[in-house]
Formats: sequence, structure tokens, C-alpha cells
Amino acid sequence: MTVKTRRWLARATFVLMAAAVAILLGFAGWHSLTLIAFAAAGACAVVAGGYWFLAHRGVVRWLALIVVIAAPVVILVAFARAGLLWVAVVVVALMLASAGTAKTALRTDGHEAVPATRPAAPPRHPFLIMNPGSGGVTYVVPIRGRSCSCRTFSLPALPAMSL
Repeated sequence: MTVKTRRWLARATFVLMAAAVAILLGFAGWHSLTLIAFAAAGACAVVAGGYWFLAHRGVVRWLALIVVIAAPVVILVAFARAGLLWVAVVVVALMLASAGTAKTALRTDGHEAVPATRPAAPPRHPFLIMNPGSGGVTYVVPIRGRSCSCRTFSLPALPAMSL
């Protein structure tokens, strides 16, 4: 895919997203902002419910599954009661098309993703800095560093502070 094609696909992405916003505001008016906020809250509920479903067991897990299933249904009912279900469907379709063109514009053919490499010379003066405050095995690092002919430097340990 040429760079020119990618640029046009990126432009199409922005046009499709702008069309989705224009249709939403044009047909639903400022009332749509309330519905957008409601839909965003529902999307957050779906994400949180999905996390709870994966992270917990027992009753909490099944309540989370109910939230994941019920939130989109409640959002669709809210749009239908406002008489804007067809607007929501068109906007979602435009957003999906926008996401598809964006993905296509950002996709590489494979040969472009590999950067040019060249062999590097080994370090002439290797130097290793160790922070004893970071934890781990603090006595092994200097010994291994010296065995590899690497100069080592250990940062001074800070005194423990109580707040």
C-alpha cells in the first residue's frame, strides 16, 4: 500500500468520524449529549462488569455478567424511547467504518516494520550501576560484574525514613 493511499484512508477516517458526530448532533440535537453521556456510562459499566466477571468468583461473578448483558440493552432502550434508535445504529456503523479505515491505514505490509540493523561492537568499558534500595540480591550483582571484567558501582543506601 502506498503512502498516498494511507493518507487518503486516514483522511477518510476523520471524515467518517465527523459525519457520525454531525448526524448525531443534527438529528438528535443537544438532547443527544445526554444520551452520549448515558451511553458512555453504560460502556464503563460493561468494562467494569467484564473485569469483575474475570476477577471474581461466586455471586459477584454472576452479578457482573448480568451487568455486562443488561447495560447495552438498557442503552438501546434509552435510545429507542427517545426515538433515536436509527440514529444510534447509523452512528455506530459510521464509527465501525471509521475504525476499519484507521486500521487499514495503519497496517504495514511486513517489510516496512523491520528497521535497518547493523552489528554493534562490544562495549569497551562496561560499567554497571546497582541500586541497593531496589531490593533483590544485592551481593551477587557486584561479584558477577567483576567476573565479567565490568566495573561496578553501588549507590549508597539511604537511611530509612519514617513519615
